[in-house]
Amino acid sequence: MQLSSFCFARATFLLFVLSLVLTPANTTFAHDNDAKSVGNAAPGGSGGGGPFAASRVDLLSNLTLEEIGGGGSVLANDCWGWTDSASSRKFAIIGLTNGTSFVEVTDPLNPLFLGKLDTTEAGQNRAWRDVKVYNDHAFIVADGSGNDQGIQTLDLTQLLTVDPASPESFTATSVYSGFAWSHNVVINEATGYGYVVGANTANNSRYHRGGLTILDFSDANNITEVGSFSGDGYTHDAQAVIYSGPDSTYLGKEIVFACNEDTLSIVDVTDKSNTSLVARSPYPESSYSHQGWLSEDHRFFYLNDELDEYNHARGPDGDFGTDDDGDPIPTKTHIWNVEDLDNPSYEGFYEGVEKTIDHNLYVKGDFIYQANYSSGMRILQIDSADPTSLTEYGFFDTFMANDNVNFNGAWSVYPFFDYGDDDVIIISDRQGGMFVVERVPAPTVMGVDVNLAGEEQRSAVESISLRFEGDVTIEAGAFSLIQRSTATEETFEPLSITVNDSFANGETVATVTFDSHVRNSQNALEDGNYQLTLTASLVTREGIPMSEDFVFGDEEADGFFSFFGDSDGNRTLDVFDLLAFRKTYGMTSADPDYDFSMDFDAGGMVNVFDLLPFRTRYGNTLPFAFAKFKQTNQGGKGSSVTDRAFRK
Repeated sequence: MQLSSFCFARATFLLFVLSLVLTPANTTFAHDNDAKSVGNAAPGGSGGGGPFAASRVDLLSNLTLEEIGGGGSVLANDCWGWTDSASSRKFAIIGLTNGTSFVEVTDPLNPLFLGKLDTTEAGQNRAWRDVKVYNDHAFIVADGSGNDQGIQTLDLTQLLTVDPASPESFTATSVYSGFAWSHNVVINEATGYGYVVGANTANNSRYHRGGLTILDFSDANNITEVGSFSGDGYTHDAQAVIYSGPDSTYLGKEIVFACNEDTLSIVDVTDKSNTSLVARSPYPESSYSHQGWLSEDHRFFYLNDELDEYNHARGPDGDFGTDDDGDPIPTKTHIWNVEDLDNPSYEGFYEGVEKTIDHNLYVKGDFIYQANYSSGMRILQIDSADPTSLTEYGFFDTFMANDNVNFNGAWSVYPFFDYGDDDVIIISDRQGGMFVVERVPAPTVMGVDVNLAGEEQRSAVESISLRFEGDVTIEAGAFSLIQRSTATEETFEPLSITVNDSFANGETVATVTFDSHVRNSQNALEDGNYQLTLTASLVTREGIPMSEDFVFGDEEADGFFSFFGDSDGNRTLDVFDLLAFRKTYGMTSADPDYDFSMDFDAGGMVNVFDLLPFRTRYGNTLPFAFAKFKQTNQGGKGSSVTDRAFRK
């Protein structure tokens, strides 16, 4: 970067900060005229529409701005979610520049618009609106001078009785007016305390210097101020938690991780009347420390700087957001190690694949979900062995018009709904409305069937099938099969097998049949215990491999064995098996009572040649003897299966 360009960018940033600190009461704040204000944004519906570019993310549904109460100059902004604990019904909350929309997403394929809550002051059309949820209530704030939004409260249980055919115009349950307007509200759902950031009075003066205004939300309609923190100036966004990380000094305390324009600032708010700054950590070439989120183990903090891509490099023609050659600079995600809260360590940044502005990000599990404006939602995967190492897992581009360095496109994401095994994410796009998408997961074995699904008999085992969700690619050599033991000895002998897979109705089924260790022309397995191993790296879905090798038959409960005559799969030939054999004895394959599993030699008739091997096994048991056997897979036990108990 040329020195003159760097100095210009730094000077611009310093002037911006000074303007926030020194602004007179009658002066317009920076947000009112910045590049993402409503007047500077592309109008609703101008994002290019579908089909949408995506990788490892599937589109489930999309409601346009017009379908959720916006359109034209009324754009979308923030998003959050609410789940009714009694019914598990799910609702997306989408901020608009003139209000807030509510959409039921219980069925993510068929979202239902339920209605809209207008902003506190009719006619206001502000770019910034943020919402959080606590105790079945939504709490909504809006930024921008000259408005008296305060905090709108809406009782969300109203949504449960709305007829989607007649969307409602909601009225706020109550409005808190302890300040006029603010940038965001952060709520620690574990304590019921909220932290309003960037608050201002009606005459445009910073309230508590725009730092943390601490409120008690335990009574949704009687919010009370209980404290503040202003020792580090303006806070743009934050996350409040009961700290559970490795720093024993702060274990169990309520800690706020604040994005304070040019730093990550950590504040102890355990005592609301005596809050204190724990640490203040700047980082190189900061431009606007915007928002961030902790890893789930509270060891690392990931932060987006909204303006570094926009301000910090200028091309030869003076264009923002470009390097010295005039090319856009990649998106940066900044990373801190916060294992020692008194001494947070800036670890550097991840440089993204795309070259656009990052806005909001949230962490769920090992994934970071980012709303990156014109390049849509990006998903980064955190390396569990090295959480400072990030890689792009996938993306969904909600704004197809361009990937310019601007403030059009995806504003925020909400990845915290619980849809079981499905990772469903809400995206709010300024021009495109609400998107419901699903992260394509790594392949997972959803079920295993020995013979046909539901068959208990192990008298004639002719196949084993594995079921996967989605269209899965299985490479040659992915499956290996061994005979662990016979009735009398350990063997650990490999088998020759044939694998066929098919995809239908959203499911891939891989069926393994046997070419050795068989007893008849139908390739039924010889008596013995068997173990199937699936090599993770050779099974992929959209290029994503399984997380670990899958093993079936290494536990007795798997029931992967063959024992001629065992009609109920209990490993012992007893009177119940004798009755089953007698029922089919003398029958041919043309008879309705013919049972192929009792036809030892597959001769088409259950006769004396089948009676002899049945008699020699009668009264005997096929042991499993698990403790004597070793694991043969390299990836550990097969925890990729969702429920081992259901398998037969």
